[in-house]
Amino acid sequence: MLFIVAGLCFATSCEEKKSEPVLSQEAIVAMIDEAAEKKAAKMEKKRKAQQLREEAEEAEEDARVAREEAAAAREEAAAAREEARRARAEANNVRTQPRVRATANIPGARRAHVIREGGYTNARSGPGVGYSIMNKVKDGSPILYTGNLGYAWVEVYTLDGRYLGYMSSNKVIPEQ
Repeated sequence: MLFIVAGLCFATSCEEKKSEPVLSQEAIVAMIDEAAEKKAAKMEKKRKAQQLREEAEEAEEDARVAREEAAAAREEAAAAREEARRARAEANNVRTQPRVRATANIPGARRAHVIREGGYTNARSGPGVGYSIMNKVKDGSPILYTGNLGYAWVEVYTLDGRYLGYMSSNKVIPEQ
């Protein structure tokens, strides 16, 4: 009996299918056009999505390049700041030099050099330790001096005639 019921159901569904109207050629063309439009819209969405991905990749690359350029600019700025800091430090460490006395002819000047002891010797603004230090002369430097080495202090100059100040005569060794 089960077979009969199943057969009736099958027969009924077949009858229903036979009774469905047959589509006209225009309806079939319209369905094909609609499917083609859906397919074209789907393809356009894919193309736009691909284009957006490519634009995003280009933007990411541009951002990476910009970050690298910014990092390079920061490094250059840091180097410039360091160079400026060094220049300021050097400018602050440079002692102002006293005015140069006549360089062409220093009456009675003789060649000598500073005794090598502790690195440098002070040249003072006057003949005595109570006077301020005008310059520090590197030990072993060649100099010119005026005065008598038998006295406690002599005036000293660079070889080109720039005035350095007074130096203790026991720090000056005359050249022979």
